[in-house]
Amino acid sequence: MQHLVSASPQELIRQAGEMQRAGQTLLDAAEKMRAAADVLAGLRSGPSDNGAAGQLRTPGRRAKAAAGQTRLEQLIDFVRDNGPISRRDAKAKSGIPPGTVGALLTSKYFDYDKDGKTWTVKDEKTP
Repeated sequence: MQHLVSASPQELIRQAGEMQRAGQTLLDAAEKMRAAADVLAGLRSGPSDNGAAGQLRTPGRRAKAAAGQTRLEQLIDFVRDNGPISRRDAKAKSGIPPGTVGALLTSKYFDYDKDGKTWTVKDEKTP
């Protein structure tokens, strides 16, 4: 990169554009890392027994009930209350980031029905 003092205005504009693109790439990477950290936190901790199973939850009530829960626990409760459910509906309606839903549905806590293309909680012992 040449010194800015001797750079032409066109060169300065080009370099500014490169810096802006690099900055956006870093911001995008940081967001992906935050989403991955949420997934890892949910997978490492596993579910605990503090939910109100069987109670129909609306989005507002789900948000209140989720205080102190991991994303995995939130998704288990949501699928148990609203399942069987498609991946698309779980991503759209659970209130959990879509990437996190996609990663958690592949965990050991959910079963996939290939014929109906829906997910359910694996067993009733899982909170």
